[in-house]
Amino acid sequence: GGPLLVHKGALQPFPSPKGTNASLSARNPRTALGFNFRNLYLAEVDGRQKTLSVGMTFAELAALMKSLGCTEAMNLDGGGSSTFWLDGRVVNSPSDKHERAVANAVAILRKKTAVRP
Repeated sequence: GGPLLVHKGALQPFPSPKGTNASLSARNPRTALGFNFRNLYLAEVDGRQKTLSVGMTFAELAALMKSLGCTEAMNLDGGGSSTFWLDGRVVNSPSDKHERAVANAVAILRKKTAVRP
């Protein structure tokens, strides 16, 4: 993943839209993971869909993660790979209109606990 969005509670700097790296300031679908001392946050932002969402810049995504309470957050794969899958189905609107065959994922599973008599 990368870039880092929030570190030690501080927003990380990104170039202005007039900067030299347009990919950092462009609005695109984004996926992020963040946490604080108590919670883990997963965020997926749809994009490239005029009637639904244009996406976010890295600076906007960083601000979102900080507003959720993250003290640490990083960007994950984005663009057409931004897909949120929950309980066996896609629950967002991927910009490619379908799931991509990607080689990375964040999986969160519930551990079964033993039943005591």
